[in-house]
Amino acid sequence: MTEQIEIHEFELDLEQLHRRAVDLTRDLGNVNYALREKRRELDRLRLTFEARLHEQTEELKEANERLRESDRLKLIFWGID
Repeated sequence: MTEQIEIHEFELDLEQLHRRAVDLTRDLGNVNYALREKRRELDRLRLTFEARLHEQTEELKEANERLRESDRLKLIFWGID
C-alpha cells in the first residue's frame, strides 16, 4: 500500500517549513545580537575591573612605602640602625 501525497499538501508543508526557517533565522539573529551586547558588557566590566585593580595596586604601593618610611623613622628615633 503506497500513500499518495497531493500537491497542495506538499505545498502546505513547504510553506510551513519556510515559515519555520524564517522564524529560526529571526531567533538566531536575536540571540546573536544579545550575545554581542553581553560581550560588550563583559568588556566594559573587564576594563572597569582592570582600572580598579590598577588603582588599588598603586594605593597599596603607596601605603607600603609610607610604612617603610615610618619604620625607618622609628628606627632612627630609637637609635637603632
